[in-house]
Amino acid sequence: MNENLERKKFDDIVFWGSVIDILFIPYAFFMAISYSIFLLIPWFIIHFQELRKRKEFKLFIIFSILTLLSAAFGSFLRPYDLGNNVSRAIQIIQILGYYFMFADYLERYSVKLKPFLFTFTLFVMIFAILYNINRTLYSSLIILWNPRGFSGMMSLYGSVDGRFAFLWMDPNNIAYTYVGIIGFLLTNEKSNTFEKFIYMIGLMLVLFSAMSSGGFISFAVLFVLIFLTIIIRRKIRVTKNALIKIIASPIVVFILYLIYQSYSQSSVARAALLRIENNSMDSRSLIWESILKGVSFWKYIIIGKGGTTYLDNGFPIKPHNGHFYVILACGIIAYAIFMYIVFRKRKITPFRNYVWISAILLGFTANVLLGEVKLFAIVMLLVACSSSKRYLSERGYIYE
Repeated sequence: MNENLERKKFDDIVFWGSVIDILFIPYAFFMAISYSIFLLIPWFIIHFQELRKRKEFKLFIIFSILTLLSAAFGSFLRPYDLGNNVSRAIQIIQILGYYFMFADYLERYSVKLKPFLFTFTLFVMIFAILYNINRTLYSSLIILWNPRGFSGMMSLYGSVDGRFAFLWMDPNNIAYTYVGIIGFLLTNEKSNTFEKFIYMIGLMLVLFSAMSSGGFISFAVLFVLIFLTIIIRRKIRVTKNALIKIIASPIVVFILYLIYQSYSQSSVARAALLRIENNSMDSRSLIWESILKGVSFWKYIIIGKGGTTYLDNGFPIKPHNGHFYVILACGIIAYAIFMYIVFRKRKITPFRNYVWISAILLGFTANVLLGEVKLFAIVMLLVACSSSKRYLSERGYIYE
């Protein structure tokens, strides 16, 4: 009994410490990793004997070995890439490591995660509001809260647009993540009208402030999928509450429209709309075309060449595509394992409960996202929730 109690206390510290870390705490001062990696390591040591019996964990071990071998191989070919290769390998292994800890905890214990995710949406909104009304104060808080957010500062001051990147590295990252979290809350948690109103205001603020074309596209795709699942799978029952919602919905939409009309005249919104209007996928298409023409992918079947990616002619390139990046960095086998763990829908998960992942998949395809450890750690938390029988059943969802 005491042993079980001690184990639960330890698991509680690791789980909730990691949740708070990835949502609110800055990156480690010495490397772009989360402090909770120091909770993950002892957790894995203690739980290793149980975990090693699981198919997914065996694949994770293979993935980790291949990723480390790729980092070593790339560093052997180009010793000056050693530091970046090692840090990138640690980051991506840590990212997948979160999933197993989260999934194990969610199957053992009941969790009320919504208050933390809702608080995070408000947390991001506060910074977006500051960005809109006082960029000097916003940038001062970035430096104070997250000294490693320098590249986010470059997005703010290094371009004409001056984009919002939250406390993170890239404006697109917070856009995709915010859409994904809102999608998760709408499909995996019960939300009242006020909460949904806050979500819509937050989405408008964050997407316009980040000026992310991909963020807007992911928002559109996700909400079309949510709407379709409601039509196809949900029976509409005419109850008193349903009638209230039907009557209130046009009022809420009208209020949101008035807020949008007012906000759309701001300098931030105008800059975002202009950027989206002038933006195209031509630059990314050219990069992807150069990779397809300049890389012999059969060389990457077993391992890759580390976190700094190159064409076969030795020219360094940023793939702007997570699929290409993982293949070039870790190899095709590791890529297949990564996609299997992160993006596949588990059998017990209804399609409706997993549509939120579409926002992350679009971001992974159009950008990379993996450079943002906290982003993908949050994704791993949401994947674990959407894949947990206990989590789904406690919220009244029917799983197949």
